[in-house]
Amino acid sequence: MKYIVSAVLLFTFSPLIVAQSAISLDSQIYPAGIITGLRFDFPISEQTQVFVRGGFNITDRRDWGEQKEEEGQGFGIGGGIEFTNSNYERLSMILRTDIWFLNIDWQKPTVICPIVPPCFESDTPQSTKITVLQPTIGFGYQIPVSGSFFLKPSLSLGYEINVHTRGEEVGEGAIILGGIQAGYRF
Repeated sequence: MKYIVSAVLLFTFSPLIVAQSAISLDSQIYPAGIITGLRFDFPISEQTQVFVRGGFNITDRRDWGEQKEEEGQGFGIGGGIEFTNSNYERLSMILRTDIWFLNIDWQKPTVICPIVPPCFESDTPQSTKITVLQPTIGFGYQIPVSGSFFLKPSLSLGYEINVHTRGEEVGEGAIILGGIQAGYRF
């Protein structure tokens, strides 16, 4: 089965890989984690390009979520569209939506009372699998480095929405992401 899926992906995405205008390493940090990935850009017009990316998300939500000590990781894919203005060609507006498949580990407090007090609390490890939809809007600023190489810092605002949960509820909500792309433009 994995060979069939690989073959379909190869034949589907091969023309896109040839048509790309840039490839870059894409990293974003947010208060509860870090996202790293690989991004492919495809031009639509002089000022507009679409992009796809695949990546890995590592999160440590501490006690900011629904449960105690939420932390986890998982793979994801996403895409979006980026607009530049002919007057400010280095500045761009980015609309992106990612989908993450995360496994979140957390602790469930359990009160244990032996026959004779005192009672004490113990944490029991738990796990929840979630699919997270993460739409964002942001701005980037492209900095030419050398020849076709570039850096692009960015700042984005968005929202994490748990669209599918297997296990008990875990945190979701507003998110701010600071990012940097290091890439090569063809």
